[in-house]
Amino acid sequence: MTDIRDGHRRLARSLAPLPEESLPGFLLRLSHRLGCSPTRIAELGGLSSYRRHVPARYLLDLPEDLTLQFAWVARLSTHEVKSLTLQHFAAAHPVLRSHPHSASRANALTSVDWGMNAASRYCPACLRGDGSSIQREFGGAWKLRWHLPFSFACTRHDRLLSDTCPDCRQPLNGLADRRLSLVQRPRVPGAHPAACRHAAVAGGNIYRGRFPTFCGTRLDASTEPALPSLTSTERALLIDLQQRLDADLHSDGSAAIPDLVLVTHLIKLSWPLGTSLLPTAPLTELLDRHLSPITQLLHEQPGPAPAGSKKLTGVRTPPTDPGECAALLLAADAALANRDLSSLRERLRPLAQEARQRAPGYIGNVVRASEHVSPDLLRAIAWRAHGYQRHSRLRQQKASHRYTIEEIPSFLPKEWFDTNFAELMHRMNTPDARLAYSLRRASSLQLAQFITGETWPCCAPQIGIPPGYAAKLLASTGKRLDRAGLWLEFENRVRAVACQLDASGTRVNYARRRQRMADWHLPDQHWDAICRGVPRFRSAHYGHNPGVGEVLVWCNVTQGERALSPLVRALREDNKSMAENVVARAGVFHGQLHTPRRLLRLRLDRYASLLSQACDLQKPLDIDIDEIAATPAISMPQVSQGPTPLP
Repeated sequence: MTDIRDGHRRLARSLAPLPEESLPGFLLRLSHRLGCSPTRIAELGGLSSYRRHVPARYLLDLPEDLTLQFAWVARLSTHEVKSLTLQHFAAAHPVLRSHPHSASRANALTSVDWGMNAASRYCPACLRGDGSSIQREFGGAWKLRWHLPFSFACTRHDRLLSDTCPDCRQPLNGLADRRLSLVQRPRVPGAHPAACRHAAVAGGNIYRGRFPTFCGTRLDASTEPALPSLTSTERALLIDLQQRLDADLHSDGSAAIPDLVLVTHLIKLSWPLGTSLLPTAPLTELLDRHLSPITQLLHEQPGPAPAGSKKLTGVRTPPTDPGECAALLLAADAALANRDLSSLRERLRPLAQEARQRAPGYIGNVVRASEHVSPDLLRAIAWRAHGYQRHSRLRQQKASHRYTIEEIPSFLPKEWFDTNFAELMHRMNTPDARLAYSLRRASSLQLAQFITGETWPCCAPQIGIPPGYAAKLLASTGKRLDRAGLWLEFENRVRAVACQLDASGTRVNYARRRQRMADWHLPDQHWDAICRGVPRFRSAHYGHNPGVGEVLVWCNVTQGERALSPLVRALREDNKSMAENVVARAGVFHGQLHTPRRLLRLRLDRYASLLSQACDLQKPLDIDIDEIAATPAISMPQVSQGPTPLP
């Protein structure tokens, strides 16, 4: 390998980079000291081969060979060279990790991903320096963070940053010969680092020799406060936000920055729905100044805007004005203030729904590309069809619970349901017994989804429910909850059951019970013994059918549904009408019962409790029927029809 020193001339003098200095800022200070152009220094260091501009992509990162070359030429260490690029913030802003060494990718980062601003913002007081001799002569640092859209204020000098020259009112950097350049007019030599390098806009001949006459206004001399219309309280809110963002930018692997970017897309596409996120009218007007033109373009679009529509350009790019950008980030920060999933959904779901209606393709692309966004935020904004999130990556993630899939009954016990779902049933428009029945089944499926992360049809077989039942239930009950706006409340109620189940010390392995009871049948002699002494029960009017007793016992032991009992499933294959008859007659034994049905139900519950003990202790399912038959029904103690209510 050829030594870098063999083919490149080293600069006679250099400068030590200032803390937080950017690559373009270092080039400007060094060119001023050496009296040459930034392009010449960049060319010697391998950063420019066209003698026209310094490509903006080098601010994002430098390839290893260019890092070594520039370090040798400028008399720096490789660590000092790397510190001049935005890779310094790559841990907190993951989009900067992509190492884009192509111009097209760099342009995408500047316009879509909030990766960087090619045109730096600035604080005049920081450009004046700290008073040291070196900074009095060559100026203070053009800070690296000023190229990030998230940097809109200087916390040291308690002011918002500026982005244009106070004289010519043009942005500091931009296109140079139709290329995105880090330094405006980079071939002009010797100018002060804090001087505006835009072409003069006054009349007369703007050319002086080979170079155009440029503005030259000293940006470090400006004392004009940014956004004087804001009150001190409003500026304090923005400064406080900048302090928190600065802390996030120095974090390691946090999702705070990616979350903010995603929420800004939602706010832009749904404006003016997000006006309530800003605390004062001036801040709202500031953001409205940026978003109103975008909203108007979207409303003029016939139908939803396609993902590649030019009308979405303003949505993709961060605001160039620091005040507008600050207002947008303040609104996004307010939307993310409480990270509880329920609160996130309440604030962000309306924004996400409106954004999806206006530009479904664009929002879909943004969500699919948000691999570094926190899972709770993705779940809060995901498109939910009757509670079911369409994108597999955004579905309910596995939660940390003590209970297992085997300990979930396939039909939520009535005591648990009555304790936790009374308020939800009251809020439904037309609560009825059928809805309660559906919600009990749905609750068991949701408990399974909490710990598996799978959809209801995928969870269903693990708790003894056919997948088809789960799919139909999702379509019917889910639609009803969505229409009433109560799906989130339903999830919260199930989550309360999950927490209580975690805290319970007497959890039951219902999967084992279902397995043990799969081939069980109620012997005819046991049925006769159970019915013995129950007055008038042998009358057909009271449902004297051994199948009814078998279904009731199976439901009690497994906490399952009548329609899913092994007997009913077998009858349905041979005689569907008989199966429906058994289900209907078994249903009569729920609720308030009178003699003789109440007495029979007490004996069946006692029989089921003995079977449950045998299943839990893995003993043979042999019940001493004489013990039950010998006890007069009238004196049998009350037996609970299901598990003990959760604490």
